[in-house]
Amino acid sequence: MMKKNEGLLSNIPDENLEELKSIAGQYLEKAGLIELNEKLNELGKGK
Repeated sequence: MMKKNEGLLSNIPDENLEELKSIAGQYLEKAGLIELNEKLNELGKGK
């Protein structure tokens, strides 16, 4: 069973993870998925 901190992205340094989140958000916005992007950002804040 996987522990909470053993996710796929758990080994990525925080600064790189923030950059990855930013890039993902930019692609969502370009694809016209701004509302989905906002919801995903809210989910990410809960961590």
